[in-house]
Amino acid sequence: MKEIELNLPKIIEKNEKLKNGNVTEIQSNEEFEKITSSDSKDQLIILYFHSTISDSCKFMNPIYSKESVVYPTCKFIKIDSDKHSNVTEFYQISSLPSFIFIKQNEEIDRLEGVNQTEFLTKLLNHSSH
Repeated sequence: MKEIELNLPKIIEKNEKLKNGNVTEIQSNEEFEKITSSDSKDQLIILYFHSTISDSCKFMNPIYSKESVVYPTCKFIKIDSDKHSNVTEFYQISSLPSFIFIKQNEEIDRLEGVNQTEFLTKLLNHSSH
């Protein structure tokens, strides 16, 4: 199992559809506000705070993108913490990568750091409620 997990980022990188997935990369604060305040309040939103220079984030990028394809009813939003420091500060992000799980406009869970198993477990648990 570990061998498959370790090779997963390379497999995803070769598959263009999985590489980008259904992830929205935030370009502005206004876009972030618009996307997170949409009408689908029962929809699970997974915020992914990352940095383009972090090796840990580079490891999680393809996993996050792949899961956006696996869970099409969830909203996957990627936030570059260097470009959007006000959003990063609002969510009190202290380490990267960080994942915030939101439902009905409230934070229901979070994960800081690289832990693929815990990320997948939280995603599965929260998307089925």
